[in-house]
Amino acid sequence: MSQHFSLLGLTARPITGKDRLSEEVDRVQALLAQAQPPVDCSPEIPVAPGRGPMRVLRQYETVMTPSGLRTRRATAEGFHPAATVDAFDRMELQARRRDPEGPALFTVAQVEAGRVYAALAERVDAAGVKCSSIEGQGKAGDGSGSWIDAVIHDIQRYRGMLRAIGDEVVLSPQRRRADDPRRTIRARQLVDAVCVQGVTINELRRQCGWGDTQRTRGPLREALCGALDRLYAL
Repeated sequence: MSQHFSLLGLTARPITGKDRLSEEVDRVQALLAQAQPPVDCSPEIPVAPGRGPMRVLRQYETVMTPSGLRTRRATAEGFHPAATVDAFDRMELQARRRDPEGPALFTVAQVEAGRVYAALAERVDAAGVKCSSIEGQGKAGDGSGSWIDAVIHDIQRYRGMLRAIGDEVVLSPQRRRADDPRRTIRARQLVDAVCVQGVTINELRRQCGWGDTQRTRGPLREALCGALDRLYAL
């Protein structure tokens, strides 16, 4: 039997199992709606809530025509591939919301360098071997030599990228009190946070206890752009 009670003159009904089920259905439907690939993407891309938001990767090709070179779309509308939204996408979207006509935060080359670094870092980590031990292995006689060679190549390239990034201090408190929450941020920490972990500059800044001021925004963005330029130059 349903019960009602009065609180401050308001009548409230206790939450039933039917209410909780309805809320859960709404929550699941919202998750599924967010997991839908963009409408311009291929219908073959499945719905995957754990994948996160996606962006369209429109494909173009340059062909020779009687009037000269012409760039055209390589795939039909509704069949483009897609990629998950990363920190670069999120930061650019935030910047466009603040200033729709403002310049891009990063160049195409910088973003590409960051994504190549992220893919390589994840590939090296997924290999499941230590950098110091794998290089001591020569080609195996069981046909796995090509795999080992590929892993060694990735490790060597990854190490070169780490050297290019460097580990200099990007942001550090000039005077730090005992109760100061601010922590030092280094170049590699910054690049890994943005490129590999998908953390925006603002999120990293807050995680390390820094306030939102031009003094903190400027050095972090400049340091990230500089590291990405060095990666692209490799």
